[in-house]
Amino acid sequence: MINNIFTIILISFIIGCLALFSRKPADLMELFRPHEMNDVKIKKLPPIRYYQKIQLPQVLKFRRNKKNIFIDVRESRRFKYGRIPGAVNLPLNEIENLSSVVIEKLKKSPNVILYCFGESCDLAESAAVILYRKGVRNLNVYFAGWSEWKSCALPVEGNGK
Repeated sequence: MINNIFTIILISFIIGCLALFSRKPADLMELFRPHEMNDVKIKKLPPIRYYQKIQLPQVLKFRRNKKNIFIDVRESRRFKYGRIPGAVNLPLNEIENLSSVVIEKLKKSPNVILYCFGESCDLAESAAVILYRKGVRNLNVYFAGWSEWKSCALPVEGNGK
């Protein structure tokens, strides 16, 4: 049985090689030559930037404008324990189902600043992509997030001050 399978594979290989090498040399070179596409124009688009990555000095600057919205995307128990003053809590699992009223308010804000635990956390980035798909364009992600804010002894709100 194994000999029959081996024989079939060998015969298939030999037939394939004969078919390939029976072509003219020019035909073989055609297989490996890059094809010309003079009539096709390919326009390279810039990558989509869903958000701006910001650092602490920009965050402090944004805090001066009360129309900017700070969003803490951590779960609510962590938000209640401690947060950047004035931040609202929109956990990642709730952002997908935001009402159109909330989305419109975010669109009208000069800047929406999202943050989570810190650089090892990607919740804020994921939230920014979801909000971008909902039409919000003024998105900023504070990657160092809560961990940097707290370690710099900046003002905090919450039960665990």
